[in-house]
Amino acid sequence: MQKIVVLLLVLVISSYGKDDTKLLNKVIKLTYNLNLDEAEKILLNWSPENTIEQAEKYYNLTRIEFLKYLGTADSATYLKFESYSDSALIFAAGAQNMEVSAYLAYYLEGTVYTMRAFTQSRKNSTIKAFLNSSDAVSAFEESIELNEEFYDSYQGLGLFSYALSYVPGIYNIALSLTGLSSDKKKGLDYLRLAWEKGSYDRPDAGFNLAKIYMDYVAEYDSSEVIYKELLKQFPGNVLYAYQYAILKFRTGKYKESLNLLDDVIKRNHPYFKQTTAYAYFLKGDIYLNIGEYEKGLENYEIFLNRTLNIDYLGIANYRAAVCARLIEESAKMNKHLMLSGNGNPELAEDKFAAEKGNYLLKNGFSETELNLQKIETQLYLRKYQSAYKELHNMVDSADYDQSQEALVFYYASKTAFELRDYGMAEKYAKKAIDADKNLDMWVVTGSYLILAEIYIYAGRSEMAIDFLENAEDENSYQKSEIFESEINSLKRRLGVL
Repeated sequence: MQKIVVLLLVLVISSYGKDDTKLLNKVIKLTYNLNLDEAEKILLNWSPENTIEQAEKYYNLTRIEFLKYLGTADSATYLKFESYSDSALIFAAGAQNMEVSAYLAYYLEGTVYTMRAFTQSRKNSTIKAFLNSSDAVSAFEESIELNEEFYDSYQGLGLFSYALSYVPGIYNIALSLTGLSSDKKKGLDYLRLAWEKGSYDRPDAGFNLAKIYMDYVAEYDSSEVIYKELLKQFPGNVLYAYQYAILKFRTGKYKESLNLLDDVIKRNHPYFKQTTAYAYFLKGDIYLNIGEYEKGLENYEIFLNRTLNIDYLGIANYRAAVCARLIEESAKMNKHLMLSGNGNPELAEDKFAAEKGNYLLKNGFSETELNLQKIETQLYLRKYQSAYKELHNMVDSADYDQSQEALVFYYASKTAFELRDYGMAEKYAKKAIDADKNLDMWVVTGSYLILAEIYIYAGRSEMAIDFLENAEDENSYQKSEIFESEINSLKRRLGVL
């Protein structure tokens, strides 16, 4: 079978002239480096000689306009995307009758339908998105049936198997009608296979896999290996750099994260202005975490001036207000608190910001809240001893604002755990769960995660699993994405995922 596959690949490749192969390779490299206008110009000047080449020409043009639309949401760009994708599908259908290239033609068709599904989802055309997803899956399955060792097609199946697991329950009927199904584990396995053995669009498989490693199972080392390789090959790709910066942020490597973010900002890609804006937002988070509040405020304000949509407007204003309060800029603090309700109410972070901002406008920051923010900075800087001493004194003397009780106990539990005082960590975690949460409902999930880890170390797997299930049930508030990856990571350690 392997010899037949190799022969098919040779036949497909030999159907191109050497110049055509060099041209396509150049276009692909330019596209992955996000030199999109140059790549498009080359393709528009290319006159392919056969149907599969025509399919690849319009497939690559579709990818370019898809990336532009991803970054800009521009209506004119969307119309070009639709036009190119129509042509790509027509030529791919024609090439499916050619035995040596049929598997590739089905792959191109599947990927075009995948891009269409994404754009329709972004435009809130849910039914069209489901129908395009169904067509994509069918095309990928046909490609694999014709050539089971063309591993790029597994990427498409893997992406849908993973992504569809996040579809809300109200769309289950649409899923069943279109024959689509979800399986996170299978999706991860397929993407891993495409990354390890794929060739045609391997960087896409790597990017998606690295993001899932980071967001789904907290396998940060595995994610980093992929991002390093991608950026080595395509240093101009600001999307890769930004995601790698998030990884560095989550692992506490703030200096390295800042270097990556500064590169994104310096490039200021014309089609990815929102990514540049998000880079400033993440810089704000870093400076807030490490206690450089003036720089934090500065970067949040740049984000607020540059962002092109309402996502994270609320939480950015709230965190800007926190920074302003800590450097005693009362006018700016009040301004940002008043604007903290302007975010996307469907995002847990923005919903929290709206509620917290309104609360603080009425009640102001208590001394406990300000002290907890400084203690949180010590935790981010891994200064656990000094943080624990302050928290322990706070608990012993009951010298704290009762509305902040859950946070006091949570941070006390977190620091005790990091110092391997598991008895106190368990005690404080249980107190945090029972305490008044005020608006910080995420504390419950975080506390159950600490308890799960304590019981894993104690070798009591059944209790650990129970705590993880509780964490999962409560995980619909702030920090939900990070908590989800931590839950799944612990489940994998216990062999239940």
